[in-house]
Amino acid sequence: LATARDLQAGVYSLAAHRHYQVGVHAKRAGRMETAIAAWKQAVAESPRYLKASLQLADLYFEKGEYKQAIRTYLSAIALVSENQPSQPVGTANIFYNLGNSYLRTQQLEAAVSAYQQAVDINPEMISAWANMGTALLEMERLDAAIAACQSALRAHTTVLSLGKVSGVSAPELRNIGFTLKTAQDIKTAEYTMQAYRLWRQGLSAGNRGDVQTALKLWEQAVRLSPRYATAHENLTWGYFNLKRFDAAIQSGETVQTLRPNPQVAQLIVFASELKAGKYPFEAYQLWERGRHASAAGNLEAAVALLSQAIEAGPEFAAAYNTLAWLYADKLGTNLAEAEKLARRALALDPDATHINDTLGWVLYKQERYTEALTVFEQALAHAPNNAEYLYHGSLAALKNGQTAQALEYLTQAIALDERIGQRVETQSEFDAIRFTPAFRAIVR
Repeated sequence: LATARDLQAGVYSLAAHRHYQVGVHAKRAGRMETAIAAWKQAVAESPRYLKASLQLADLYFEKGEYKQAIRTYLSAIALVSENQPSQPVGTANIFYNLGNSYLRTQQLEAAVSAYQQAVDINPEMISAWANMGTALLEMERLDAAIAACQSALRAHTTVLSLGKVSGVSAPELRNIGFTLKTAQDIKTAEYTMQAYRLWRQGLSAGNRGDVQTALKLWEQAVRLSPRYATAHENLTWGYFNLKRFDAAIQSGETVQTLRPNPQVAQLIVFASELKAGKYPFEAYQLWERGRHASAAGNLEAAVALLSQAIEAGPEFAAAYNTLAWLYADKLGTNLAEAEKLARRALALDPDATHINDTLGWVLYKQERYTEALTVFEQALAHAPNNAEYLYHGSLAALKNGQTAQALEYLTQAIALDERIGQRVETQSEFDAIRFTPAFRAIVR
């Protein structure tokens, strides 16, 4: 009906519309050049054909032809200004896409201007605020970058509270947080803009597989800014993967003095053990692949890889621990074997608190609640502020009839990690106390 109205009003011709449809079908079939040619014909036939212009601009952007995309988006904006109610479009989206095209061509001032126009039209456009923050950071306009990122986070909160849309994804939120933290760190002289750019160049080199260049760039970054924790973290991983264990340990210890990180702490342990020849690097690689397979939901492959890691490195505590956790938590099977694995891991690394937690979880799954609670208490004695250990302790205490202790652990866990409160709202394990005033006070 809308097409018929547009044709009747002379917004575009029937020939232009047919070219447009050819372009749509060509793009669906993956024939991008044919689609471009068809939409160009549609626009040439009917210059006011906004939908064809936008399709053409979007495809130019997808193909990385940003200059052509910019020209076409600008033409589309000119058409919008003619106020064609028969062709409704999200004008803010056009400015946003124009801003993205400018950003890709490093026309930063123009990008900021386009993003500003987008948020002037739609103040809740989270991605426009976020990308504006990125452009402003590149321009070293730190206060403005911080303000844009904060506006993005406020917009996210607003759209969630209004129930309009789901907001942005978790990775996008992390990116906004990263840009905000970077601008704040540079503003407070935690590291310099030059060091940040060297770090980012190193990241690009690493993503291309050029690890040696990445390491050189990160080394330059930390020479310029010795307190640049993120660059030190990347160096730690880079050295480790090249089996330069002494350098990995040294860089990792620097990270721990600047910004303690449990993953880096574990990597220091691995580097020390590998340096001492406790197990071969192949065992570590198999363990790492097993972890990735588990995270991807390929549990059968994960079990096989972790079993191979144990075979390759019989003294590798992490491999036993991860396989025990996989059996207990993800599969809920082989619990007797999981207990043997966890106890073997603990024998190899008696000071590893996380292995105590694994053993406790295995015992909990075996419905040995008194023993499980004892083991969780041992873990909490060494890590009293670990939210996950507290949560596990609350489950075991509740099953063991110690409701007051369960509530105490749960209160502490939620105070440390509010996501646990959301989790327990629907867990059947808490049904016995769900409607008690004490439980409702904790999870409200």
